Amino acid sequence: MLTALLLLACAQPTCPSLDDLGLDPGLTAQPGPETAFPDFALGVEYNATGLASAYGRDGLNARWAKTRLEAFEWGMVEARRGQYDWSCPDAQIGEWQQAGVEQLQSYFTSKSSWGSRGVLDYVPKDADRDAFLDWVEALIERYDGDGVDDMPGLVRPVRHWVFGGEWTGFWPSGDADSYLDLMADVRQSAQAASDEVLLGSIPFFMIDVFEGNEPTEEEIEARWQDDPPGDRHDLESHLAILDGHALFDYVNVHSLGDYTELPPTHAWMQGELEARGADLPIWIDDAFPAHFLANNGTRPAWYPTTEENYDAVYAVLQAVAEDPEGQSAETAWIRAETAKGTVKKAVTALGEGFVGIQIGNTVDWMSADNVALRRSNVSLIGAAAMMGMIDAEHPEGLSLGAVLVPGPERPAWHAFDLVQQLLGDEPWDTVERIGGTTGLRGYRLERGARTLWVVWSEDGVLQLPGEAESTETLRLETDAAAVMVTVTPTTDGGWASETVEAVNGEVELTIGEAPVFVEDQ
Repeated sequence: MLTALLLLACAQPTCPSLDDLGLDPGLTAQPGPETAFPDFALGVEYNATGLASAYGRDGLNARWAKTRLEAFEWGMVEARRGQYDWSCPDAQIGEWQQAGVEQLQSYFTSKSSWGSRGVLDYVPKDADRDAFLDWVEALIERYDGDGVDDMPGLVRPVRHWVFGGEWTGFWPSGDADSYLDLMADVRQSAQAASDEVLLGSIPFFMIDVFEGNEPTEEEIEARWQDDPPGDRHDLESHLAILDGHALFDYVNVHSLGDYTELPPTHAWMQGELEARGADLPIWIDDAFPAHFLANNGTRPAWYPTTEENYDAVYAVLQAVAEDPEGQSAETAWIRAETAKGTVKKAVTALGEGFVGIQIGNTVDWMSADNVALRRSNVSLIGAAAMMGMIDAEHPEGLSLGAVLVPGPERPAWHAFDLVQQLLGDEPWDTVERIGGTTGLRGYRLERGARTLWVVWSEDGVLQLPGEAESTETLRLETDAAAVMVTVTPTTDGGWASETVEAVNGEVELTIGEAPVFVEDQ
């Protein structure tokens, strides 16, 4: 999540009411899904007020979304002891559910200016611990859809919650024991409100451990022993959190690097859980599709950015910052890369066995027109500032309570739509990885008589604007007369499929770095 959400939430915001948003407070919540977890939850992040129409039934028709953390901070809702103001979480949930995005995952945290131990320790003070736990019970009760003290206009129960923002500076103490001790009480309070609540672990952010196109086990072990960069906590505290697996219904990771970090991340998490006798779903509840997080030397060069091309990548990002109209070659390039990354991350997450992924961002995290502010945003958070799936106007800024105005869709919006449409909602019988770390790479999926290939070319090199991307040849033997081919859209205008005829029972396709979906006709 980086520093961005902190930048957007420096003051206590005023959020619009349900009436202000034109929502129907008279709706009564309908039952949620019968199963605790979907086969694969493909969602967007983060909910932004005013944008639900672009992502709901009249727009992208996303099935899942994730709310913004700061709306669900204890100190945000209970800014004064004993007084709850639900306007911000109500706006986050109400607008998006009533727009048709009915399945939501939400953080919550014990951060409070008056109730926490301090700025660097979010555990409640002893005298205020009961007040926090009362708030947890009230929070879960308000959104559980049981007809008791529910939010007006709630459409579906909100069952999937995550306690704590991230096992980094978003839980600054890094004290696993105090987190787990509090988590035990949180679980008891949440379950007092609803026996259907599902609680996820505080997410791990491990980009430095698993970046670099699938490092070896030896490299991973060595990286864990290095001093963690930035604000990631140490290995021992991660393992301690996993030791407390009985407190969680699922575990979470954040994937802000290249899609290639996902296979080793899942393998490590799965291995550690199995070593503890735990069988928990693993969810990517925060994913960036634009993998090159170069930002003016404040962080290392994460793959595929290298020390050699770091300055060139940063120059491209600054060129985007200086192009608020979105007309430059650099802007077109980053939007194309974001679209490619959206598909690669979603398909790889499914292929490697994650239970779901929430992909950002619903909107850019930088000013729409102030070039100086845009440069500042990029210098702080790099490509994370410019991964919005749509254009948007934000006349009130980007604070939690600001109402945004949706604009035209970008390639990443259409890429997400492509994944959602072609992967569908039904589970796949088999998902098989194709290729190695370089060359032709992707997955082969089967469901009944249907076979779908999603493949792309991977050379391990980040091609900058104007540089030719790598290609590979895909040869498929097929009994069908033709195959349907759909290339990930990298320009405005959406996606379209074409039919390619088989010749002597074989189809030959040139595959670039934009993922290609291939299916027998």
